[in-house]
Amino acid sequence: MADDFIRITYRRVVDGQLKRSSVSIDPLMFEIFCKIRGSISGARETLREWAKAADVHRTEANWSMGNSRIVQQQMSQEILELVNEGMSFRAQRKTKKGKGLAVDGSAQAGMESGISQQLPAVTGHLEVADE
Repeated sequence: MADDFIRITYRRVVDGQLKRSSVSIDPLMFEIFCKIRGSISGARETLREWAKAADVHRTEANWSMGNSRIVQQQMSQEILELVNEGMSFRAQRKTKKGKGLAVDGSAQAGMESGISQQLPAVTGHLEVADE
């Protein structure tokens, strides 16, 4: 199972000796993160730095969590921030200005045909036609 993960290796000092260590990253998260960073090498370098920092700043509170999990949480946070920015930008572009028109002047979907988009009221029971 661990073979499906992307391995990011880095060096750390343990008892005065340089040791090789690594974190494992989910491939889909890594692909998304590469798009955010612009390149695979940029994403790998960022994750390597985060892994080194996570190693140095381990505390009693997060000692039970592995470095891979800590790094993936940082990735998730950055992805979430970008998604939130994109959604707020999208919402601003789609705001109405008066009579059902989008900011760009085009009619909203379904409004040009005059068909109501409202759902029927719920009556509390379903009627089933006998066949």
